[in-house]
This record gives sequence, C-alpha cells and structure tokens, in this order.
Amino acid sequence: MIEEEKVRRDRLETLREEGIEPYPQSSERTQTTLQFRDAFSDLLASDDKTSIVLTGRILVIRKHGGMTFIVLEDAHERVQLALKRDDIGKEKYEFFHNHFDRGDFIEASGIAYLTKTEEPTLLIESYKILSKALLPLPE
Repeated sequence: MIEEEKVRRDRLETLREEGIEPYPQSSERTQTTLQFRDAFSDLLASDDKTSIVLTGRILVIRKHGGMTFIVLEDAHERVQLALKRDDIGKEKYEFFHNHFDRGDFIEASGIAYLTKTEEPTLLIESYKILSKALLPLPE
C-alpha cells in the first residue's frame, strides 16, 4: 500500500470514529455546476442569499492563509469554491484540511461570491463528505 493510500484510509477511519458516515446514501444538491455558472450573475445581484448546494469531486485544494480555494467538478463543469476560516470557524476549517483530499466527493452549500480576480465562486457555509477517495487522483 502506498503512503498516500494509508493516509487516506486513516482519515476514513477517523471520520468513522467521529461518527461521520464517509459514504452517505443521499445528498441535497440544488444545482449542478453548470446551472450555478449560468445563474451566477443573477445570484450575485439578488438580495435573496438563499443557500445553494453543489456536489462533485474535489480536483484541487489551494490553501492561502485563512482561506482555501477548491475546484469542484461534477458531470457538467468545474466551479471554484471558497472556504474562509473567519466565516466557517477555525474548527470546521481545520476539520476540512485534516479529513478531505483531492478526489473526495463532497456536498458544499453556500452563496454566490465573486473573488478579487472576478472568478465565480461558491462561498461555503457548510460541507459534508459524500464519498471518501482511497486512491489518489492520477497526475
């Protein structure tokens, strides 16, 4: 077993020990990534900050101090997610980094957010694992 697979299996067991089902039977997705991108301007302009729920596979995790950018892909498209430590809390922020890997499938709920570089993004308010990947993604 390669070292990265061992780390992932350890994370899987940690999730289970903490009472979190790493392979839940359902998800509450409200939009696909394509629907989110198509409606992004309207979502951003709206005063109604209804939470959007996206699901998909984590392709990239980029940590920048107290903010993490995640590239999520579903069957339609890729979209950027942002996880802010100050918004979600230190505990949930660190939990994400200690338990989630590239290749995992997640459900993320949040609101439309435009980054400084004007990238359409979902600002995460909550998240959950949908499927823990035990093998790393190919390069």
